[in-house]
Amino acid sequence: MARKPRPAARTAKTAIAKATGHEKENIEDLLSGLAQNLNSSTVRPGDVVFHLSGATIRDICLSCRPDKTILTSTSRGPADRKPLIEVWGDADVIRSILNGERNAVKQFMMGGLRIRGDLRYFSDLALELGILKAPL
Repeated sequence: MARKPRPAARTAKTAIAKATGHEKENIEDLLSGLAQNLNSSTVRPGDVVFHLSGATIRDICLSCRPDKTILTSTSRGPADRKPLIEVWGDADVIRSILNGERNAVKQFMMGGLRIRGDLRYFSDLALELGILKAPL
């Protein structure tokens, strides 16, 4: 039986991976590509902090602004505001979700991914990036 084709935004090689030509990128490269894609985003400004575990434990902050999205290696955004979303998970799991190799909702339901904060903002952001098919 033929498999149903995935929507363009959900293919195994996302626009991020296509831009660099790498299918198995490291998480920093993926998030950097994500920041570039969000520069023209319609999603409201806010900070997303990724608490990554796995081979190397680290925190990465994605600061979404109307004109530029900035990626920094820190556990918080600027001191004057708290992040809108915090995401906890293994770096490989998050990388595979961003690449379209794993389903974000399934990973969340199985406990492979934890999210705290403004879920509407997360839903809007995930829809914009093609990670979710329908809003939460």
